[in-house]
Amino acid sequence: MKKINGFTGSVVRDLKNINLNHFFYFNTVAECESLTAAAKALNITQPTLSQQINKLETTLSTPLFLRKGRSIKLNDNGHFLYEYTSKIFENIEEMVANFNYQKYTLKEKTIKIGVSKTAPKLLVTKILNPLFSDNKMGLSICEHTLPTLIDELRRDRMTFFLSEHLGDTSDFGDDIEVEKIFSAKYHVVVNVDNPLTTMEGPLSKILNQADYFKFSKTNQIQRRIDRFFLENDVLPVVMGESDDLHTACVITQNKPCFSVLPETIFESYEGLVSIAKLELSQPMSISAFFLADRDRESQVRDLLTKISQDH
Repeated sequence: MKKINGFTGSVVRDLKNINLNHFFYFNTVAECESLTAAAKALNITQPTLSQQINKLETTLSTPLFLRKGRSIKLNDNGHFLYEYTSKIFENIEEMVANFNYQKYTLKEKTIKIGVSKTAPKLLVTKILNPLFSDNKMGLSICEHTLPTLIDELRRDRMTFFLSEHLGDTSDFGDDIEVEKIFSAKYHVVVNVDNPLTTMEGPLSKILNQADYFKFSKTNQIQRRIDRFFLENDVLPVVMGESDDLHTACVITQNKPCFSVLPETIFESYEGLVSIAKLELSQPMSISAFFLADRDRESQVRDLLTKISQDH
């Protein structure tokens, strides 16, 4: 049997015979428990309301109320139906309210941008900041894993997404363009009162056995830091880990430890100083990924130019 909007033909025929207004009248009578009060709330006459309720009962082939004099209360079938109509009209009320809010608050142009779950959020915020200053542009930011972002991009559900980039584009396919937006310079960072600030010599001497707050072991930049430390005989003592840059900065501000942080981030935190710049192989960069589509490419590149100017 053919389906329309997920319903079989027989259900569709039943739905065609249903008047939503009748259910609204029913729902109002059920809540008021009085035809007079319901008619007043609906701004219609009581005879008209009674007629509409009778039509609904005829359509459903069952009475919905117990009537005794002026009293009118739901019967068992009415209670069953009311469980559904009350939810339906609550949802409709919410839908209309949200639609009106969106209609009056939505910007002239809304750009949907994806962000990979592993991308440093403070860094992404700094990168996207120029777009927030455009009063005619609305931004919708969503966070997903890299495979989901690629799938959403190919389904044309976002304009572009931002993610760390290791320099190899072969895994993404010919339909996806990659453009580097920001290349991070990483520093060994401590608070100004840390004794490490007074030490001199190679990093192996300064950082060996020093308390170290690091990124998680699955973090791509941490893997490169670990490789750098291994190659330079740096053996610190790990005291904790987090991929959240704000957390790392606050911990480093308040504890006698060091962290390895991107330059543009730690500089905005009072009391943090660099004691060394790390020359990492394949330095971390944040890149924009977008579809290689001529119709969309100029719009995307205009946006990327705007967010690249400060980096």
